[in-house]
Amino acid sequence: MSRTAWNTLAALATMGLAACGGGGGDGGGGGGTPPVSTITSFRSIITPLASVDATELAVGSFGGTLPGAAPALRVASDSPFLFSTAYFQGSNTPDSLVLQWSEPLEDGREHAIRARFLHWENLSSLASGLRLGYTDVADLRGFRASEYDRPEGAQLVGVFFDGSGTVALSYTSFGYWSFFDTFTDGSDQFIASGGVSIGEVSPDLNTIASLPATATYTGITVGSTVATDANLSLALAGKIALTANFETDRLSATISDIKFYDGETVHPTEPGDTIGFSGATITPAGASFYGDTGNGMAVMMGTETLDGSGALAGHFYGPNAEEVGGTWGIVENDPELGAIHTSGSFGAKR
Repeated sequence: MSRTAWNTLAALATMGLAACGGGGGDGGGGGGTPPVSTITSFRSIITPLASVDATELAVGSFGGTLPGAAPALRVASDSPFLFSTAYFQGSNTPDSLVLQWSEPLEDGREHAIRARFLHWENLSSLASGLRLGYTDVADLRGFRASEYDRPEGAQLVGVFFDGSGTVALSYTSFGYWSFFDTFTDGSDQFIASGGVSIGEVSPDLNTIASLPATATYTGITVGSTVATDANLSLALAGKIALTANFETDRLSATISDIKFYDGETVHPTEPGDTIGFSGATITPAGASFYGDTGNGMAVMMGTETLDGSGALAGHFYGPNAEEVGGTWGIVENDPELGAIHTSGSFGAKR
């Protein structure tokens, strides 16, 4: 993203916009007709109990784990709100999705969120086919007062962005979630956010005879951006295009047409406000890819090199690597807003 995008964020901060906890519904801003997909929802693809660990999560602000193969890769932060392992489970209630998100501690305890997303609505104003789910039950556990002095009467609420309907996918799905503590005085506290792709991972890419030398995958990403100093949290969505070179085992990706959502209104960015990743490494045996700025991957915000850190990770899905899904995360150092933590999950097909 260029500086223009962060100017958009600064303007929203000045307007006092905060967490994306409500509002929404159908709108015209997303445009187009939702694609026809054989995977109808994130819940429809999970097994009765699907577990995803930190290597597949793109956790948002406040000390989250960037996606990738190294769970020790952390975002520098002074907040205790870190959760690295997610468990998903369906229930007998149609369209119900249960998430348990936890972080083990050295003393044997764990910090955990357990939530059920039950109420869903369309959010096509942000991305055509996107669904937004709300928690009917959510609980924050395991924090001592020295770790988080939670006010009496605080209530945890969460939102889940189901990207299944935004791309016509047959082998994978992706989603992204955020949690906030709401207080009796009407204020709120951002807790954490994360995302994941899940599905039928491809076999060893070297065994796929029909795999081309290069392939381009197009799809959608959903996520959030958090400016901690400005007390600003916004959902986001955008288009994503990934190019895989199976001869050099390198992958690049570009996120464009980015839109922010404050819970009521969608705020588009300028056409040049893009996020670009180049130099991620493909591991054929695992049908996966990974890159981070500490290991040679470059991240561009529009035409400018990222002033911060970033990572991109994912898998190829389907018997012939027809689809990709994964997560990404960046931390930008902004002179006005401070550290801006942005992350997302995505799904795409060739």
